[in-house]
Amino acid sequence: VEAAYRFGILIGRLHQALGKLDDSLCQENHLYNAVWNWALPMAQKKINIPQELAAEYRSRFGEVYDKLPKQIIHRNMNLSYVYLNGEEMVGVTDFELSEYSIRLFDVCYAATGILSENFSDEGEVINQWLPLYQGMIRGYDAVVQLTEEEKKVLPYVVLSIQFICVAY
Repeated sequence: VEAAYRFGILIGRLHQALGKLDDSLCQENHLYNAVWNWALPMAQKKINIPQELAAEYRSRFGEVYDKLPKQIIHRNMNLSYVYLNGEEMVGVTDFELSEYSIRLFDVCYAATGILSENFSDEGEVINQWLPLYQGMIRGYDAVVQLTEEEKKVLPYVVLSIQFICVAY
């Protein structure tokens, strides 16, 4: 959990630096529209997604999306792109997918990357992943100070990423 916290801090520091760049350097990606108009319908063709979940997604995430802080983000944030000096995380590489979007995307994407690890059972996924996810969010929040809207939509950003994965 400590390493996840440090990873969250690194992403926060990266966002502080990226936030100083001219937003026009990257193309904008409207995550909510991409999911609502493309990924969710595609995912619904592949797996059973309850209509109540889709409605909740639309109301809870769709209604606040435009209030969320946006900036240039990495867009492919995972540990394989992090430079280490011993155990200290000191840098990030691979910015070819960078875009202008909600800043929450990077920290949630990094956290969902952990879900692809090999766990022996579903209980192990929840027991190990949730504390790592929470640690990463706490580390990120310690640097960038999440807004109340961001705190409320964290699960919907994770869900967005999963809908995109299923659609692909």
